[in-house]
Amino acid sequence: MYESGNFNNLDPNKFNSSGRPDKKLYGENVVVRNKSYEYHSDTVSIGTWILILLGTGIPIVNIIVIIGLSFGSQNETLRNFGKASLILLGIGIVLAVLLGGCRGF
Repeated sequence: MYESGNFNNLDPNKFNSSGRPDKKLYGENVVVRNKSYEYHSDTVSIGTWILILLGTGIPIVNIIVIIGLSFGSQNETLRNFGKASLILLGIGIVLAVLLGGCRGF
């Protein structure tokens, strides 16, 4: 078993499906050929999700929350959630404008 640290001669057969060194074999932090592979928890707590969902449920505030998540969050999961929400929000606005014009008001 290898310890955490710098390894220049990693066995190419011991990489996981995403192309990163298997952390079970090489430890938590692995540096390979000037590339840093750091394994850390990107888990978002239930309390954080509750606050995000409450914030996105309030009109006008939801736009601020989604933009903040998309561009201000350090967590990749929250950034992806924010970007996906922005895309869906944009699609919803376009559909509302298009379908609103069909009503004839």
